[in-house]
Amino acid sequence: MKKFTGFLLCILILFFGMVLTGCELGDGFRFDNLFPGDDDDDNGSTSNTIEVEFLDLTANGSPLNATTTLVLTFSRDIAGLEASDIAFFSGNTGANRGDLTRTGTGIYNLTVSGIVLSGPITIRVNKSGYTINTDSRSIVIYQQPVTINFNSVTADGSFGTTTTTITLNFSHNITGFNTADIRFEPATAAIRGMLERTGTGVYRLSVSGIEASGLIEVIISKTGFIFTPPDRKVQIFR
Repeated sequence: MKKFTGFLLCILILFFGMVLTGCELGDGFRFDNLFPGDDDDDNGSTSNTIEVEFLDLTANGSPLNATTTLVLTFSRDIAGLEASDIAFFSGNTGANRGDLTRTGTGIYNLTVSGIVLSGPITIRVNKSGYTINTDSRSIVIYQQPVTINFNSVTADGSFGTTTTTITLNFSHNITGFNTADIRFEPATAAIRGMLERTGTGVYRLSVSGIEASGLIEVIISKTGFIFTPPDRKVQIFR
């Protein structure tokens, strides 16, 4: 304490001595420069966070296979990063955040489960002590496909009577099934109209614009479903 008091007294003598002798203080002179070790900024806080780049977000899975893992890639390791540091915005997918595992430098695997609908999700990473640039990223994840048997397809009409309705029979109802999930081969065989479900797994599709009588192929394709077989043939009439 005596040493500090003596030091402060010397500073005061120096200052008043310069004033009395007409010496000017330089523009860059600051009293806080006389006390090294004080790194506080003007707001009294110290910035000591580590900057990290959130480089990439990938996922396994496909329209035919469910997503189980997200892979987060950063420019460096993040000490103590946990699943709870990751905000998980699952949208309509129903996905749940699981365990986080470091698999390499700056690379972390996050398990996901409970996906009921394929679609986009967004994650945001926030860890105390780190400034994470591009802290949020989005990606599409996939549900486990549902296998549906395409049992049969029939059409009304006959020689002299134009076909107006094609009936498709499946083993189960198909959530969200619509005309965009049905196509014809050849594509110009008929114009697809309104689709309605008339029973369990039974759908009636109105058609028009038939150019010629003959066999056509009815092909079914919908994300999240596997159809067995994916197509069947039916006779239509003009």
